[in-house]
Amino acid sequence: MRIDETCMQCGCTSRRFPAGQEAFARRVAQLVASSTRVSASLLANLPWGIAPHADPSTHDARLPLAPHRLLADMRNQWIVMIGDSTQRMIYDQFNAMLDTYGASCLTILPHVDGNPVLNRDSQKDTDTVCLHPTLPSNRTTAPPFCRAALDWTNPRWPSTRVSMRFLRGLDLGKLELNARDWTQRAHYIEWLERSKWHPASVLFGSDPADAHPVSRAHFVRRNESGPTVVLLHSCAWDTPMINRSKSYYMGMENCPMLPAYIGVKTRTSRGIELRPAPVLQTPCRKRGHASMPDEKIYAEYRRSLGDAIQLVRRSFRGRLILRNCHAGTRERGKKVQPQYEATKRFNVIIDQVALEHCVEVLDVFALDEMVGFAQHSFPENFHVPRPMSLSAAVAFMLLLRLGGIKATKRKPPCAICASPRQNFTF
Repeated sequence: MRIDETCMQCGCTSRRFPAGQEAFARRVAQLVASSTRVSASLLANLPWGIAPHADPSTHDARLPLAPHRLLADMRNQWIVMIGDSTQRMIYDQFNAMLDTYGASCLTILPHVDGNPVLNRDSQKDTDTVCLHPTLPSNRTTAPPFCRAALDWTNPRWPSTRVSMRFLRGLDLGKLELNARDWTQRAHYIEWLERSKWHPASVLFGSDPADAHPVSRAHFVRRNESGPTVVLLHSCAWDTPMINRSKSYYMGMENCPMLPAYIGVKTRTSRGIELRPAPVLQTPCRKRGHASMPDEKIYAEYRRSLGDAIQLVRRSFRGRLILRNCHAGTRERGKKVQPQYEATKRFNVIIDQVALEHCVEVLDVFALDEMVGFAQHSFPENFHVPRPMSLSAAVAFMLLLRLGGIKATKRKPPCAICASPRQNFTF
């Protein structure tokens, strides 16, 4: 049997969203037009190249992208986003959209000895529970309600759960721990506290999910087999310039021995206090070598990305989506843009690996290109402006709604898929 026949039988064609500017702008217009309540905030923050197409001149709650229908589709779903700070920006914008649609969201940090750890670097695993408003059958928008009056510990309250699992590079050791127990919130050592004795890869365990009342209600008591959707990403930390950086990967040239416990800062009723946190022993991948050639870095990333996809797929029965690299913010007037060129090379690798493993791709690079790549007067930056991360969150929500987010039965494993890439053209 030919490879492409095997893939057709498995139903695994690698598909990309969005397929083009007009199709995406049309869907954004439909999303905005479906609710006067969200139009102003959404339009104010969408990139200028997309916003003109999103004309909220009509309001039709019967549209499939109306907020109450989106919330209904995401009722009791669990979405996990895995990746770096560019992924966290999409996570924040996605939660803000749910809040705009009438949900009320609460974010839970890792806890040690019952106290939340400090999150000054915003690189901790977090879980967000968004409780849905209860709507009468004749209403299409949510009435305002008080967060304090919500029963956060009631597992029967309709909700959408969105989790962030942070990766400093394609850290397969941490990813394996996350996939082994998706409810566990691990956390890296604080960025400013890394050293050659305690490198950036140091990973801590936290209190079990059932120790927190909201986590216990919305993650443990549901007794699920895992998330409904996983959005996987890793890019910036794996590029050649970062891979060779002794600042980013301080102490990882030789991988020092680590103690069983290290004190971490937690927020208590008495103020900031150190509490001993267990160090999770994960394989140390040596980084920070200035002599590492580019091609070796690209080859290692390709191999690791394939391993990551297989690892995540084995751990849950839902839908896996791979996100490619943002274009970042380029330095205005500079002819040579090494970061931009590296992200383009990485996106080619992501396309190839997605095709081999039959994984959908959320193409945020195409979104950046639609509106003209961001520029400023400073050195290149991997992050994009807030409107661009918002458009990525909008695209992700559209992809979930249009492609279906309900968990499906696991399909048989597919061989390397040689069939042409397909695009979502909705």
